[in-house]
Amino acid sequence: MKKFTALLVVAAASMYFTGCGENGTNVTNGFADQKGSSSSTEKKGNADEEENGDYDETVEFLDDLPNCTARKDGKVYFVEEDEVAYTCKYDEDLKEGEWVKKEKKTSKPVADETVDSDEDLPKCSSKRDGDIYYIEEDDVYVKCDAEEGDWVSVKTEDNDKPSSSNSSSLPDKPSSSNSITPTSAASIPNAVVTLADLPICTKSIEGAIIEVTSEGDYYYCANLEWHSLSAEIEDPPTSSASSSTKDYVCGDMWCGPKGEEQVITGLDAGANLSGWWWEYNDQGNGGGSYFSWPTSKGNEFSDESFEPIIEECDGLCGIVHLDNGILTYNFAGIGFNVSGEDSDEIANASSWGGICVVYSSEAPITVEMGLENETYYGSDLPKYTLIAGTNKVTGIPWSAFTQAGWLDEDGDPYPSITGTTAARVLHSLKFKFTGDEGTYSFNIQSIGTYGSCKQDPQ
Repeated sequence: MKKFTALLVVAAASMYFTGCGENGTNVTNGFADQKGSSSSTEKKGNADEEENGDYDETVEFLDDLPNCTARKDGKVYFVEEDEVAYTCKYDEDLKEGEWVKKEKKTSKPVADETVDSDEDLPKCSSKRDGDIYYIEEDDVYVKCDAEEGDWVSVKTEDNDKPSSSNSSSLPDKPSSSNSITPTSAASIPNAVVTLADLPICTKSIEGAIIEVTSEGDYYYCANLEWHSLSAEIEDPPTSSASSSTKDYVCGDMWCGPKGEEQVITGLDAGANLSGWWWEYNDQGNGGGSYFSWPTSKGNEFSDESFEPIIEECDGLCGIVHLDNGILTYNFAGIGFNVSGEDSDEIANASSWGGICVVYSSEAPITVEMGLENETYYGSDLPKYTLIAGTNKVTGIPWSAFTQAGWLDEDGDPYPSITGTTAARVLHSLKFKFTGDEGTYSFNIQSIGTYGSCKQDPQ
């Protein structure tokens, strides 16, 4: 009975935890200030259907509008606060986009998702606050009210869709882990042996509770992290301890909490070919290392897009599996190009002064400066190691990047290059995991120029 009561306490307490960030795009006189990065995946609807009240996306406030990029040209977003729709107009010649105000919405709401019955509704959490779901079985629309912690009915102006009196107060969803459906194929376990066995805490399993037998404790998923049940009972969270959905740290090139897919380097001469994330590992050399992601990669433009993962985690999160295979070492990493797609495209990034990174990781992360001819340096590239930890914000000047001093097969050192010099001929930035074999979870949430990773104002 005590354990059941404790679960109820935590389920209630977890409502105080909110996720990272809302989109901070500004709108002035009906237009959004743009940087050119791509944003969240569009949901149901099409711009051609706007007259019928169907939109590509519904957001709550003007500040929630994403950047108007080439990919979003023609997309129509409805802003609930003003009951006004905005269309993204992107100028290819100027490489600029702006949100143009459209007429007010006059018909039924646009559902973010459709489910068969109310039993299929996900947990109403702060991450889903304002989301609208259509329940086919009851023929009604419901909206997530995070403050109440429940789905509430939404009145429509469509007489063909009468609202059901039974939908005004949906039954409470159970707080056990069995009621949570993750985005990956694997089901959420009731119990695991160690903390390392816990799955990645993502939006889709927020509220899940799992027993960790070696700890003699239960852990629940909230705010993209696992929290000890007993610790929260001893020191319950207060409203002042919870973070605002706009209270996060981000750099000026890429912000995961805003749903941005592309790192805006500003060094590709407007070609829009740099800043797209990719992954690599040691399997081509005989190793067995790889990444597992909380959801599948890919969007309408590329099967290799990390956009779904970034939206799921407010950053690039996953589990890295380090396995030597037939090698005496291992590695796996993610990275992005600074100036373009090709290996010979380089840029002078000296003006950045260095970079800053916002991350959480169970293992150290080696940040490497990718160069045009890496074999010339024996792959001994200027690098800097980020220590393991949670919610770390680290600034790294170019001068702090150094080589390890590897020797070639004759015992001679490879050519040397400093981080400051490498910044002038920079091809890419890599975030590499290497070391003891095992599995390690991580979440890289933001990248910026040196000194730009700051608290986002509320």
